[in-house]
Amino acid sequence: MRLFYFEVRKMLLHQWGLIILLLYLLLQISILLGSTIDNPDSVLYQEEYFYYLRQVSGPYTEDKATLLENEAQKITKAKTDLDALYQKYYSGAITEAELQTRRKDYEDILRNENGFNVIYDQYLYICEGKGERCFLDTYGWARLLGNKMLDIPLVLAVLLLATPVFCREYACKMDALALTTFNGRKSYIWHKTILVSLTAMALCIMGAVLRCVFYAWRYGLPNGKYTIQSVELFGSSTK
Repeated sequence: MRLFYFEVRKMLLHQWGLIILLLYLLLQISILLGSTIDNPDSVLYQEEYFYYLRQVSGPYTEDKATLLENEAQKITKAKTDLDALYQKYYSGAITEAELQTRRKDYEDILRNENGFNVIYDQYLYICEGKGERCFLDTYGWARLLGNKMLDIPLVLAVLLLATPVFCREYACKMDALALTTFNGRKSYIWHKTILVSLTAMALCIMGAVLRCVFYAWRYGLPNGKYTIQSVELFGSSTK
């Protein structure tokens, strides 16, 4: 343990490890804060979308399906009746005062149409796998789990931290001396390898926790116990 302690201290203090870790975290935070926000309908019409989501959140049930189907019929009828009302006005069958009075009821029904379209599209997706999918706000989860880009800051941080652990002694010709002793070989074979592995694991965990906290704060990560198939990106998953 004493040799391992010295290896850790050497990496963090003498090989700029702490500064590299700090820069890694700052770079990750900057990338997350600077990431552009998509504007899907669930974000643009968030208030209307959540109005319906609160009523159907959770696993599929026939009652929820009936509610959404009835609302779809109600909105479709309101659009048809409103178009017919305008046709009557343009043909002179009703006055402008009658138009203003009667159209208000239809417009009240259609006010939530855009948000309803979002939840109805989700409903159609859930109907393809009723036993495996749930109603929930999936935007945050999709952003968190759907990132397929290479984590460049992580790769750079691992390289900058791990390379000096093995190469610093080689550069100053100390590796030949170290490998002639029992503790020196032990340090190269075990301590350095374990240190680099733990460092890489720590960086991965730090990055994952940072992303989870960020997306939970910015978009929300609700209902974490629901099935992963609820996120459309994982609709074909068997897990």
